[in-house]
Amino acid sequence: RHRPHGGDAGHSPAPSPTPASAPKGGSSPRARLIAVIAARGGAGRTVLSVALACHWAAGGRRVVLVDADPRGGEAVNLSGLGRGLGTQPDQPARTRYGFDVHAGPCDRASLSQLAAGRDVLLLDTGPTPPQQSTAMLAADRHLVVLTPKPMDIVETFSLVQNLAGRRRGMDLRIVINESPGAAEAGRIFERFHGLCRRYLAIECRYAGAIREDHHVVMASEANRCFLHDYPRCHASVDVRRIAGTLISRRPRAGRGLWRAVLTWWRRGGEAGC
Repeated sequence: RHRPHGGDAGHSPAPSPTPASAPKGGSSPRARLIAVIAARGGAGRTVLSVALACHWAAGGRRVVLVDADPRGGEAVNLSGLGRGLGTQPDQPARTRYGFDVHAGPCDRASLSQLAAGRDVLLLDTGPTPPQQSTAMLAADRHLVVLTPKPMDIVETFSLVQNLAGRRRGMDLRIVINESPGAAEAGRIFERFHGLCRRYLAIECRYAGAIREDHHVVMASEANRCFLHDYPRCHASVDVRRIAGTLISRRPRAGRGLWRAVLTWWRRGGEAGC
């Protein structure tokens, strides 16, 4: 619960049910729905979800973190909102980090509402089985948080197997949390990927690894986001690297005009030579 970790470059996600479509008649593209999943508590799913939301919001993206954990809203707590969202729990609340939080499970209608005018819906799934989570089944991308513990690998494979039986064409990204080192994290991923390929006939992508970092525990104990409070710690560096590969970077304003000016100048220079 109190830990984060890993990310990777993408191929375009396979077609999926459309939970988060923009409103009819709207011109904005559909918000991307990313589900962060883990088989066991303590793997770092919630801390990673909050850190990703914080990073993307700081970069100008409109983000909603959906806290779908029925056990008690830890994502809400770590976002600095306490244990509740006030008198209107169905309304997303703005956090100090610039993203919104919505607590509770979501059906298709709720997801569509949350997606309106936003760029990313980030789902902190909790222990809900895939068959009971519309959002998990409809996600564009599934970020699987895996730790080096042997039982975690076994239980996570079981979770992915359950999910794969109900959702075809998944875009699976694997993050190794509490990484003992880059080489060992790579071996853990290859072991897990081998299981998925052999028994489920599905491919995974390596999102990256997050190093063990005491700053994560310090921030979590204070109900803060470690990436905001300790931006230069190892875990923050790792999460930013992962975040940058999960969704494409937003183009800089004016870049197209600047390129046009450069092209014009170069052509003019060549003509004058």
